[in-house]
Amino acid sequence: MTRRRFAVWGTAVSGALVSLTLGIPIVGFLLSPLFQRREKDVERRLGFVGDMPEGQPVRYEISLPQNAWPVPDQAHTVFVVRTGSNYEVLSNTCTHMQCPVRFQKDINQFLCPCHGGLYDIHGNNLGGPPPRPLAKFTSRVDADGVLYIRSSLGTQL
Repeated sequence: MTRRRFAVWGTAVSGALVSLTLGIPIVGFLLSPLFQRREKDVERRLGFVGDMPEGQPVRYEISLPQNAWPVPDQAHTVFVVRTGSNYEVLSNTCTHMQCPVRFQKDINQFLCPCHGGLYDIHGNNLGGPPPRPLAKFTSRVDADGVLYIRSSLGTQL
């Protein structure tokens, strides 16, 4: 074997080893979601439905996981609006710039203080820059009359 052939083969083998060393973690990162165990939806207890007045938003503080990473749950505010036997659970996060909205009793609307976004009692946008209504959560009432909120991991509030 000549010196030139040895250098060519040595360079090719070294390049293959470097590519393999760098490629395995990248491939592992890309394929890891296929092998991770998925958690089911997360449920949190909000309160007894008998304590919720009709047509008036009730504010609740809850903690929800943000994503599949092992980080602490973050506190969020949600509003529950009761209409007859229906319950809507609305996020308090404005869909424009993610500012926290608050309910103004005098105008019976949700108001975003950052850019003046307005939402009606059901979370539909009425004015201002918000591009879509407030996010709604799936909820259920159990046999004892307790309202639960359901959220999937990674839900953007």
